Amino acid sequence: MLEIAREAGAKTMAITNYKGRNISQHADVTLYTGDVETMFYSETMASRISQLAIVDMLYMGVLLSDYDLYTKRLDKVNLLVKEKNYYS
Repeated sequence: MLEIAREAGAKTMAITNYKGRNISQHADVTLYTGDVETMFYSETMASRISQLAIVDMLYMGVLLSDYDLYTKRLDKVNLLVKEKNYYS
Protein backbone atom coordinates (compact mmCIF):
# COMPACT_ATOMS: atom_id res chain seq x y z
CA MET A 1 0.00 0.00 0.00
CA LEU A 2 2.84 2.38 0.78
CA GLU A 3 4.32 1.81 -2.64
CA ILE A 4 1.01 2.47 -4.39
CA ALA A 5 0.35 5.59 -2.32
CA ARG A 6 3.83 6.95 -2.94
CA GLU A 7 3.62 6.30 -6.68
CA ALA A 8 0.33 8.23 -6.70
CA GLY A 9 2.13 11.23 -5.20
CA ALA A 10 1.14 10.84 -1.56
CA LYS A 11 3.60 11.48 1.24
CA THR A 12 4.00 8.20 3.09
CA MET A 13 4.89 7.23 6.63
CA ALA A 14 5.61 3.84 8.16
CA ILE A 15 5.38 3.08 11.85
CA THR A 16 7.20 -0.13 12.62
CA ASN A 17 9.49 -1.86 15.07
CA TYR A 18 11.12 -3.79 12.25
CA LYS A 19 14.34 -2.28 10.96
CA GLY A 20 14.21 -4.22 7.71
CA ARG A 21 14.50 -2.49 4.40
CA ASN A 22 11.20 -3.51 2.80
CA ILE A 23 8.77 -1.15 4.51
CA SER A 24 11.22 1.73 4.86
CA GLN A 25 12.09 1.86 1.18
CA HIS A 26 8.51 2.87 0.35
CA ALA A 27 8.09 5.46 3.08
CA ASP A 28 9.11 9.09 3.02
CA VAL A 29 9.28 8.95 6.81
CA THR A 30 9.81 5.87 8.95
CA LEU A 31 9.14 5.98 12.68
CA TYR A 32 10.64 3.09 14.62
CA THR A 33 9.24 1.83 17.90
CA GLY A 34 10.69 -0.84 20.16
CA ASP A 35 13.90 -2.56 19.24
CA VAL A 36 13.64 -6.24 20.08
CA GLU A 37 10.64 -8.34 20.99
CA THR A 38 10.70 -11.80 22.45
CA MET A 39 7.91 -14.24 23.01
CA PHE A 40 6.95 -12.51 26.25
CA TYR A 41 3.52 -10.93 26.04
CA SER A 42 4.56 -7.85 28.01
CA GLU A 43 7.18 -6.93 25.39
CA THR A 44 4.79 -7.30 22.48
CA MET A 45 2.28 -5.12 24.34
CA ALA A 46 4.88 -2.38 24.86
CA SER A 47 5.54 -2.30 21.12
CA ARG A 48 1.84 -2.09 20.28
CA ILE A 49 1.20 0.60 22.87
CA SER A 50 4.09 2.72 21.58
CA GLN A 51 2.77 2.43 18.02
CA LEU A 52 -0.74 3.42 19.12
CA ALA A 53 0.67 6.39 21.04
CA ILE A 54 2.45 7.60 17.90
CA VAL A 55 -0.72 7.23 15.81
CA ASP A 56 -2.68 9.19 18.44
CA MET A 57 -0.08 11.98 18.46
CA LEU A 58 -0.09 12.21 14.67
CA TYR A 59 -3.90 12.29 14.66
CA MET A 60 -3.99 15.10 17.20
CA GLY A 61 -1.28 16.99 15.33
CA VAL A 62 -3.30 16.93 12.12
CA LEU A 63 -6.51 17.80 13.94
CA LEU A 64 -4.94 20.76 15.73
CA SER A 65 -3.24 22.05 12.58
CA ASP A 66 -6.66 23.30 11.39
CA TYR A 67 -9.12 22.55 14.16
CA ASP A 68 -12.21 24.08 12.54
CA LEU A 69 -11.71 22.33 9.22
CA TYR A 70 -11.00 18.89 10.63
CA THR A 71 -13.71 18.95 13.30
CA LYS A 72 -16.26 19.79 10.59
CA ARG A 73 -15.01 16.85 8.53
CA LEU A 74 -15.15 14.55 11.55
CA ASP A 75 -18.68 15.70 12.32
CA LYS A 76 -19.70 14.86 8.75
CA VAL A 77 -18.07 11.42 8.94
CA ASN A 78 -19.74 10.73 12.30
CA LEU A 79 -23.12 11.72 10.85
CA LEU A 80 -22.64 9.45 7.83
CA VAL A 81 -21.62 6.52 10.05
CA LYS A 82 -24.58 7.15 12.36
CA GLU A 83 -26.99 7.22 9.41
CA LYS A 84 -25.45 4.06 7.96
CA ASN A 85 -25.78 2.21 11.25
CA TYR A 86 -29.32 3.49 11.81
CA TYR A 87 -30.62 2.08 8.55
CA SER A 88 -28.68 -1.19 8.65
